[in-house]
Order: sequence, then structure tokens, then C-alpha cells
Amino acid sequence: CHFDPKLQNDMIPMLREELDKLGLQSIDVSASDESHYNEAVNAWRAFSTGVRAMVPRVNVHGYSYGGGNRHQIFQEIAQRDGKRVWQSEYGDGQKTGIPMAQNFHTDMRWLHPTAYVYWQLVDEHSGWGFVKGDLDRGTLLRVNPKLYVIAQYSRHIRPGMVILETGDLRQTVAAYDQPSNTLVIVTLNDNSSPQNIIYDLSLFESVQGPVKRWVTTPEGGELYAEKDDVVLDGKRFRVDGFPANTVMTFEVKGVSRTTMTPRPTTRTPTKYPTPTPTARPVVPPTRIPT
Repeated sequence: CHFDPKLQNDMIPMLREELDKLGLQSIDVSASDESHYNEAVNAWRAFSTGVRAMVPRVNVHGYSYGGGNRHQIFQEIAQRDGKRVWQSEYGDGQKTGIPMAQNFHTDMRWLHPTAYVYWQLVDEHSGWGFVKGDLDRGTLLRVNPKLYVIAQYSRHIRPGMVILETGDLRQTVAAYDQPSNTLVIVTLNDNSSPQNIIYDLSLFESVQGPVKRWVTTPEGGELYAEKDDVVLDGKRFRVDGFPANTVMTFEVKGVSRTTMTPRPTTRTPTKYPTPTPTARPVVPPTRIPT
């Protein structure tokens, strides 16, 4: 999507004025739903100071996929100008859901959105929807593995949680729920071979457990299968043989959070040496609105 920023700069004040005349002052105006991250930055820079003040939320689409400068949006629009950022549309044609998961992790690491919206649940094309359907006849044909992949995130990272820094640049997202003292960790292994992974939570004040996990291997494996086989070793646990092209979600109960963030996830290809990670610079937590 794209709409000339200069025209938006003229139109947004008109829209705000008309909404206010109708008594709809509580309705926010968001902009500008650009298809690409760099276009979103350019559009924002083209707005006047007055127009920016009328826009409390900036929406952007994820069709740059692995490209584009997500962090520029975060730095200029979220941090500097104090605006909320939504990933308001993402979609791809891969029914496995692995590319979707890759882009979700990249967005959470660099864009820091407070909402994430997928293109559409049902689509007539093979891999675009979570469910393949015949839109003309109004029938559902097949559930794609992508539906189970998104469940690994949407059923566990819930409104009101705080997204935490993990130190893992690409493969792990973590969220914390203060009222229930629950830590959610979602890891994507998009490598071509299994991995052994140690999760070190020693920067938390208390980690009591238990830990449950859910796993989806889209191509020929389990689909959102719940497991009760994770063993806590103090404030650490590990997963042996984390399958390739797989998403796992962990819910850790009884976690008390301090002002520090969890240590980076330590990955070891075959053995388990004592990890000595150092915390990455802390990114301000992103709170998902309730």
C-alpha cells in the first residue's frame, strides 16, 4: 500500500477535523500503512510537526520481508517521537509458516511493534491463508501448518505482557506476565539440522517452574503438540535435539522478575560447556496493550 505522503499531510488534518465534529475525539488517526519499512520512515519524515502530533500510532506492513530498516522506525518514530508502532499487515505464500515466524522474530527484535496482524485467516491461494478456502463457494478446504505455527505465538504471548530482551538476535522471543509470574519463550530453529539449546534464566530473581512446552514441526512433524517433559536445573533448562524447521513455546511458571533481563540463550551444537554469556544492552521493554 502507498499513498503520497504530501497528500496524507493535507488529508490527515481534514480527517481529524471531521472526526472531532462528529464527537469522535477518542478515535485515533493512524498512518500510513506503507508496504515497506523504508517507505514508512520516508512518509513520517514528510509529515509536518503538526500532522505528526495528530497521529498517535504508525502502522507499517511487512512486505520488505528480510529487508528494510525496521530499527529506523523504532528509533525515529517510537523512541524519539513517542508513537506506538503496529505491524498492521504481514503475509506470505508459504504454507509451512516458517518464513512468517522468521519475519515475526525479526520484527520483534528490531521493529518492536505493540500489535502484529496477519493478512487474512482464509485465502484461496495455497499458502497465503492459515486455512485454504474456496471464497466463491464459501467452503473451507484445508488447514495449513501455518495455523499451528501462529498458535505457538498468539496463544501464549497475550495482551498486557511485556516483551523482554533475550540477547538472541533472531531466534528467540520472550514475554513476561507480571500478574501470573509467567515467562513465555518462543524459539525458532530455522536451521537445516537439530540443535541443542540451553536456556539460562539466572538473571531472574526466582524461577520455580513447572515448565511446559508446545512444539510445531510443519513438514511431517507434530502440530502444536503439548509436552510435559522439561526439567528445571536451578534456573536453567535445556532441550536436546531441537528439530530443524521447528517452533517451540515454553511457559515457565513461578518466575519473579527483577529490573534485569534474562541472559542470552546459549546455543551449543553438540556438547554443553558451562556458558559464560554477557547481557546485551537492554532494549526498553515493549508492552502489549491490554
